[in-house]
Amino acid sequence: MNSERPLRFPGLLDKARVAADFKSVPADFQVVENLGFEPVGGGEHVYLRIRKTGANTAWVATRIAEFVGVRSFDVNYSGRKDRHAVTEQWFSCWKPGKEMPDFEGFFGQLEGVELLEVQRYNKKLRKGTHASNSFVIWLRNLRLVSTDATANTDSASLDNIRNELEHRLQSIANEGFANYFGEQRFGIEGQNLEMADKLLSGGKVPREQRDMYLSAARSYMFNWMLGNKIAAGQYQLEIRGKTGCDNADNQPTGRDGIKRTGPRGWLYGQSRLESNRDTMEHYEAAFPDWSTGLKKIGMKAQLRDLRVMPQDFSWKFEEAGLQLSFTLPTGSFATELLKELVNYGE
Repeated sequence: MNSERPLRFPGLLDKARVAADFKSVPADFQVVENLGFEPVGGGEHVYLRIRKTGANTAWVATRIAEFVGVRSFDVNYSGRKDRHAVTEQWFSCWKPGKEMPDFEGFFGQLEGVELLEVQRYNKKLRKGTHASNSFVIWLRNLRLVSTDATANTDSASLDNIRNELEHRLQSIANEGFANYFGEQRFGIEGQNLEMADKLLSGGKVPREQRDMYLSAARSYMFNWMLGNKIAAGQYQLEIRGKTGCDNADNQPTGRDGIKRTGPRGWLYGQSRLESNRDTMEHYEAAFPDWSTGLKKIGMKAQLRDLRVMPQDFSWKFEEAGLQLSFTLPTGSFATELLKELVNYGE
């Protein structure tokens, strides 16, 4: 990874003093995708709600296409879900006519994947169309950062740990967390960014990976912009409505049912708006090669919330562990919430 592109950005809280184990087992990270609509009423597309453990989303989509005998792009999903987790999500498969393949038999032979529901609908799933994701996360072996990997479970130490975490949990519940893109967007050691360099300088990359690399570049640019806002204190001013042209009390309610109550920032792209000219010029100065490449392909500017307010946020301590439950809007990363809470390793 290029040392000039750090993958960690400024947080809203002081550096975490508590460490924890994350994803000790897949069940420690549970995700349920909420579509926000009911896929019923018939149509050419079969909707499949599945639960998977230790299985990659794209791998499952490929297996479905092979089983049904359709092209890979005839099987769609709204978002990728973590492989090292227990996740529920929807897939759509183009299958016109009354014939219904034996999906129960197929999934019964697919290791780590369970079929939960089958429906027909008149539209295919598109990326990012689900409303939200609900999480249940276990953090284990809580310990002060200065201690070794074995948690000290005497009552005094646990009280200190819980007091520290309670303060952070309440802050996140009241103030939310910065809406960074998670490190997983950038690939292992930033490999997706290196491929974005190649793509945006005119090189060739696998066609099926192209969108992922473009997204990685724009996501990194957004994180850079948001990190600069936080470091300069501008984010805090915008959250409180003191400044920022994209901060408006009448922002719309999203598909997740959550009222937008904070400022938004721009993902790089072409736009005719004068209000975002300064932002785009800052991007172009810091990322000239990427900006030039994104312009050539006609990438359009998009708005993204700067802050995430977790919904239905609750927690409970058990021995040297902590269980978290919350719901986030589509496009937000649970790992960014965790970074404000603890130091963790996957």
